[in-house]
Amino acid sequence: MFIGILDWGLGHTTRIIPLISYLRQTECQIFIAVTREQRKLIENEVDRVEFVQIEGYNVRYSSSSRLLGLAIISQIPRIWRLIGRENAWLDQLMKIHRFDLIISDNRYGLFHKDCHSVFISHQITILSGLGSLVDGLLRRIHLRLIRRFDECWVPDNDRYPNLSGLLGHPPNTSDHLKYIGPLSRFIHINTPKELDLLIILSGPEPQRTKLETILTDQLKTFKQSYLLVRGIISDQPSALPNSVNYLPGKALNQAICSASMVISRSGYTSIMDLVKCKQKAILIPTPGQTEQEYLARYLHEQGIFLKAKQDDFSLTESLNRVSGFDFKIPELDFEQYGPVLTRLMQSLPQPSS
Repeated sequence: MFIGILDWGLGHTTRIIPLISYLRQTECQIFIAVTREQRKLIENEVDRVEFVQIEGYNVRYSSSSRLLGLAIISQIPRIWRLIGRENAWLDQLMKIHRFDLIISDNRYGLFHKDCHSVFISHQITILSGLGSLVDGLLRRIHLRLIRRFDECWVPDNDRYPNLSGLLGHPPNTSDHLKYIGPLSRFIHINTPKELDLLIILSGPEPQRTKLETILTDQLKTFKQSYLLVRGIISDQPSALPNSVNYLPGKALNQAICSASMVISRSGYTSIMDLVKCKQKAILIPTPGQTEQEYLARYLHEQGIFLKAKQDDFSLTESLNRVSGFDFKIPELDFEQYGPVLTRLMQSLPQPSS
């Protein structure tokens, strides 16, 4: 079995951990294609898997939120070449290991004609922020890439309530899409709320640092208990006493469940983790990242999470708004993927004795 994971943010890596853990219970050998940073994260969570190093997409971001969409679109030709290279690389690997199943989280070149190939994505509808004509073109390209796989798994409910909205539920669905329920490596822990505020920073630079600077200035006069998780793998010190650069999975799970309120980006994996932990949260989307902006707006409209903007963010004002917000965290089944995986494994050709 072969699993490939996109390196565009570590959320793609962490959300696949439940699938890896489930597959570990079988007798199959699991190969995982990752970058060095992804490998370090997975090694802290699971064992008894084989790693192969793969070239990252290394998407570069603009320092201007208004130009972020154009910056990403300008890199499509380079990414397209990478997709071709990773497909040729997998073809050579396939000759050695003869995989019987390929699971790819948003890596478009990791499919093979001689092996059942599954693509995982919560974003079927592309929202570029550049208008409907560009969105329509990108959606057609995206669907053509997904059609190279035998099926596409969407980590969400197939109907309301759901967490991805239009992103994971395009107007014209097909049998090619299969909804496997949300994914999270975390568990809900019934624990006292010992922390007033937990802040989890993440996402691309320079926007991560910009948000940290905004919050640091305001936390210096914050009178309640808090913990700031900076979201960097570094020894660089923070200007605040109650901060850590990084928390491993179990510690972060505990911190989320023990906080009265969480502030985080509106990345899809963060959203699934918060819902799994049944945690109230204020979402601050990365400026210019249209996917996060849509998710924060959609979940705010559903009464699930409160949204706020980075540019004029006020910690005091946002916390004052909390008392008038519903926080209707939905009860979702996070175990739907198990039967889907079991049925798929049973349908694969069995090796001859």
